[in-house]
Amino acid sequence: MIQLQEIGADGTVSSEIAETTVENIQGAPVGFSLRYDARNLVPDHRYVINATISEGQHRLLELPQGQPVYVGHLPKSVLLVLDRAAPSAAGKPNH
Repeated sequence: MIQLQEIGADGTVSSEIAETTVENIQGAPVGFSLRYDARNLVPDHRYVINATISEGQHRLLELPQGQPVYVGHLPKSVLLVLDRAAPSAAGKPNH
């Protein structure tokens, strides 16, 4: 699952802007697209892209910290390097 999220002043996710799921991953790299309405992005707000790779309901790989993206400089492509899910996250179901 790949998500574009807005980060609040307290450093936590305040809203989900866009989300997509890629099925049947055959290897890396994994291509994806996020569809969103750019008019909903506020220039002085903080946004990140987050990603997880799961098998069934268990997380295998995750992006430990969101990849920052900046309004006005939104990239057409990003390279996300995922790490093994933390042991506590690996057994947690996806939401």
